[in-house]
Amino acid sequence: MAKTHWAIIFVTFLISCISLAILIVSICTSYWIVASAKHQSATRDSEVHYGLFSGSLSKYVLSSGSNYDLTITCDYGEGACIYSCQQSENARQDELRRILNKEPVLTCPTARNAARFLRSSDAGKAMFDGVDIQNDNGTIMQKQGNDQPDNEQYIISGYWASTVTFISFSIIFTTFSAILSIVNVIFNPVELIFNIFGLYVWNALSATSMILVLILWGVLFDTSLQYNIAITDTLQSPTPYSSDGLATMGYSCWIIFAPLTFCVVNISLLLFRKYLIEKRAPPPTITVERNDYTIMLY
Repeated sequence: MAKTHWAIIFVTFLISCISLAILIVSICTSYWIVASAKHQSATRDSEVHYGLFSGSLSKYVLSSGSNYDLTITCDYGEGACIYSCQQSENARQDELRRILNKEPVLTCPTARNAARFLRSSDAGKAMFDGVDIQNDNGTIMQKQGNDQPDNEQYIISGYWASTVTFISFSIIFTTFSAILSIVNVIFNPVELIFNIFGLYVWNALSATSMILVLILWGVLFDTSLQYNIAITDTLQSPTPYSSDGLATMGYSCWIIFAPLTFCVVNISLLLFRKYLIEKRAPPPTITVERNDYTIMLY
């Protein structure tokens, strides 16, 4: 039965492979959010883009520009995530803790900052943007005010974790769909989950997971990220940088609509194949009457 109209099943295999490639591009690229951040003393707005795990920050102060790598870090106890420019996980966790506790935060690590750290370590004093901050070990820090950012300004850890989980599920389900499509072209599995019925299931599960990804990230953007992109610069109080109304959802998110559509196409093709099979006229049957003595000749 599976090999009937096998070309249609093979087409679903090709479509699943394309969907899988797009999903991998989506989860690996760093353009889920594309934004700018304003600062009064900057020659131009900072440029920010990040994906589910990492991104990039370009800052322009006076006549110079600096590029920094961003990596997400979360405190699930507080339910908050931020994108930090610190280079180690311990430093990123410490930065998030400092922001939550309204403490001074480390500046983004650069060769210039490292040199300033060495010069300031003897005096036990750090400078950042013209503000002197006393510090026991001379670490370069930025002063925060008394107002703490509210939780809505952070990335809600539950939304982020759920988004990563469901896009991972969609990749797994799409992989199963591709594998089982080629299996059904070659063989005739008898187990429901592995035969044509299974193709319906895996495509439906993949589509459902992608819909949930788009809903979760859309809600997160609508309630939080469009007002504050949750990087260190925009979370400090008083906030030196503002990204309110300067963020958009990038192509890494929007391309998920393509594999979502492809899942619907796959299911439609399988239904069309079922229609062709049911429409086909059954083979003629020969009935022999008992009073037909011509059969005795044989």
